[in-house]
Amino acid sequence: MARISGEAGIGKSRLLRQFLSEAEGAGWRTLLVRFFEQDAHLPYAGIVRLLDNLIADGTTARLLKPFTRDLSLVSPEAARLVDLENGGEGPRPDGESDKLRFLQAFAKSANALCADCPTVIAFEDIHWADASSLETLLYVARESSARLLVLLTFRSEEDSAELRAVFTELERERVSAEIGLIGLGLRQVDSMLKACLNTEHSTRADVLYAIHQLTNGNPFFVEEVTRSLVDGAGTARELSSLRLADFDLPRGLNEAVRKRTHDLSDAARELLVPAAVAGVRFDLPLLEETAGRKTDELLVLLKELVAAQLVVEESEDSFAFRHALTREAIRSDLLRRERRDLSLRIGQAIERLYAGDEDNRLEDLSWHFYEAGEWPKAFDYSLRAGKRAMSLYAPGSALTHLNRAIEAGGHLAGADLTEAMRLRGSAHEATGDFDAARIDYETASAETARDPKERWRALLDLGLLWAARDYARTEPYLREALTLARELGDPAAVAHSLNRLGNWYSNVGDMDGAQAMSEEALAIFREQGDEAGVAQTLDLLGITCTLGMRFEQAVAYYREAISRLEQLDDRRTLVSALASIQIGSSTNQTNMVPPALSLEEASAFGQRALAIAREMGWKADEAYALWQLAQSTSPQGEGTRALAYALEALAIARDIGHTQWEAGAECAVGSALTDLLATDGARVHLNRAMELGREMNSGLWLGQSRAMLIDVLLTARATKEALSLYEDAAVDGIGGFGPRELFSSGTDAVLASGDLERAFSMLDRLEAEAARSGPGKALRLQRTRGRALVAAGNVEAGIEMMEVARTGARVQGNVVYEWQISAELAHAYLVRGDREQSRTAANEAIDLIDKLASRVDDDDLRRNFLERAMELLPGTMRRRIASSSGGLLSAREQEIAHLVSQGLTSREIADRLVLSSRTVESHVANAMAKLGFTTRSQLAAWAAENRATRHS
Repeated sequence: MARISGEAGIGKSRLLRQFLSEAEGAGWRTLLVRFFEQDAHLPYAGIVRLLDNLIADGTTARLLKPFTRDLSLVSPEAARLVDLENGGEGPRPDGESDKLRFLQAFAKSANALCADCPTVIAFEDIHWADASSLETLLYVARESSARLLVLLTFRSEEDSAELRAVFTELERERVSAEIGLIGLGLRQVDSMLKACLNTEHSTRADVLYAIHQLTNGNPFFVEEVTRSLVDGAGTARELSSLRLADFDLPRGLNEAVRKRTHDLSDAARELLVPAAVAGVRFDLPLLEETAGRKTDELLVLLKELVAAQLVVEESEDSFAFRHALTREAIRSDLLRRERRDLSLRIGQAIERLYAGDEDNRLEDLSWHFYEAGEWPKAFDYSLRAGKRAMSLYAPGSALTHLNRAIEAGGHLAGADLTEAMRLRGSAHEATGDFDAARIDYETASAETARDPKERWRALLDLGLLWAARDYARTEPYLREALTLARELGDPAAVAHSLNRLGNWYSNVGDMDGAQAMSEEALAIFREQGDEAGVAQTLDLLGITCTLGMRFEQAVAYYREAISRLEQLDDRRTLVSALASIQIGSSTNQTNMVPPALSLEEASAFGQRALAIAREMGWKADEAYALWQLAQSTSPQGEGTRALAYALEALAIARDIGHTQWEAGAECAVGSALTDLLATDGARVHLNRAMELGREMNSGLWLGQSRAMLIDVLLTARATKEALSLYEDAAVDGIGGFGPRELFSSGTDAVLASGDLERAFSMLDRLEAEAARSGPGKALRLQRTRGRALVAAGNVEAGIEMMEVARTGARVQGNVVYEWQISAELAHAYLVRGDREQSRTAANEAIDLIDKLASRVDDDDLRRNFLERAMELLPGTMRRRIASSSGGLLSAREQEIAHLVSQGLTSREIADRLVLSSRTVESHVANAMAKLGFTTRSQLAAWAAENRATRHS
């Protein structure tokens, strides 16, 4: 038995119906019974409805026929059948013995339904079930067969003593598990709003934050509030200019609150008013000040509100409305003048009660003085609340407060809005609204004529904003900011300017200039004792060394930066360092350089970066973390997971207009598709990445995307096109990231074209550069040289080099490289005339191919991968792909499945294949798990149908 719990509207019914639909599609019998509010006083109401429906159905009536007589003790339909059969009245209940007979008959009937197929019986809204029905469900849970699943849904806020007693018994006997549903997170609410509004664009951050706060992520309430907001705004498009201070609460929600408050005493109903105006959360001292009642009186009234499930107790002196919409419904009944006067009283009371501790009450003070129209205080508290929210990495919340601050400042003569505008621009940038951020930064810049330091900040902000879109637009702002900082004689401002301009240098390919600037900044920060500045500069030096292909140095900078940033709790910069350090491993974009950490360690860093970025709600950081994680995940054989990361990054980057991260995500999608041998799709995404590189005037992105496209063309055996694409690039220097990648891919294209002399010359140059990048060997260069040696006739040396490369790939955790090199070794050993070694290498490749295919969820993608991978093996050693399901099984699993279909036992199979019985059983279990089977006979039937093949 399983129980699905949660508040009304949380999605219990939707989840239940989705499960029933999928179960029915899988061949299960599905039955649904719903309890209604009036059933609480009707014995066996829902049970009777279930039985009557089953008996009215000819198929299920036949299964229940042996138990009809005892079921007739409760079911009128069963009693009618008994009467017809006996020509008179059937039995009637006369006490506990008859009740037990019914319970036993019902349990046996439920199990009988499973005779021809697995069955699920779902009972919806059992919080309205009577005691007899609950007792019946408890009995069935104890007696149900393994082929019967009983599902219950109930509202967590509607539990009764009887219901709690049944759940306690179920948990004590361990025959039930509970699935508790909670509200959606910010990202999930954003996805739901896109669906509700039929748009691909993310919701404006402050609107999204307000809806989430108001609804607690309850899907039903999200839908209702969104409909109300759209009605108020006129159209979904006009949500972008909507003011959220007032809107019409959905009528249904208002009615639900009125129903709950109907039976309250007058005093309790009156207390709800100051409590609702005070906020979602309120405390006793504040109520005493505003409600004019003593503590003892308040406690009695609060108990009444708790019993009515309107309010919950959070601590000894703190209470909260059970739902934010309850509070809004009560507020909406007040006139605006009433709300304004009460908000002013509450704001003044908070100042008196919490004098000296205002920082912990900024949100409340901001709201109440804004609502009261007390503009000087509203401006001050809202600006402070906005700053605090930004320091806590909550840009959605910050926008709410900063919008209030700017509106309040507009009512004040001579108010300086520069700081508020700049902060709001930063919040817009964090949530991905480029145009809104640009307007705020430009407005702030125009307002800074009297304050050079604010002018410097605005210039830096604009430079960083444009860095996401156009490097050419970035430089003038950053150069002017550095000049102004030097004129100010402010060492910290100089250092920050050097860092940002240095980062621009690294992105346009001048690594020496970039490193010189960041090292100058690092010296300034160390001299000033600025730990935050030191940590941020170390991160930027890591980026510069990464782009300069000095991975050992880069990873050392990142490790020190990560340690310092964790201590400082600088989460934004920490995300950058954690995501960027992955580049120092053997990813598809970096395997032409000796790695400085394993792929497994790299992706662990990446997972941490993604978790922190999502927690902060920083869209650009999330996109960056996602596509970098995709690049370190795919080589480990997790192509579909990497593809999912990359596609999510692409959606975010497009949504927020971050061209740089869009290019990175396009490259990551192309890389994942290349690893999955889906070359057509990879070409589309990598061509788009090249377009974006041209738009940004970025040699780095142009070089990287062109290099990856060459690799795709070589995988698709379009050698002439690949070579032409390389020759058109006219690569000269290879010290930087993009050019080095492009030169490496070009080397493979030259080798594939048969120009061995030129290929060896290019390899020599690449290996010389790699030696300057750090100790160790680069996987790609070892692999390419091995193939070149074999092509030149030096087969022994080539095989030796390729074996070293394969071992390196295995150590690095690069499963994609490992299987591909194994396939190439199979060919190389054939050239040497060693058929046995060739077969061994081919079998090793096939085992890895099977392993990777088992991780691909999409049937078409998996089948394409298997077919294309087999084409890379020597013809006589390829395995025919029997079906998309068959591709999930390894060659040994298919062989054993074939023997199972012949009726052999595990012992007989073990004797035939010279294996242990335990090994055979393990292969059988793995095959069944991969195919979703639960019995050996299912595996046998599948193998017979698909003619499972063996290794040739």
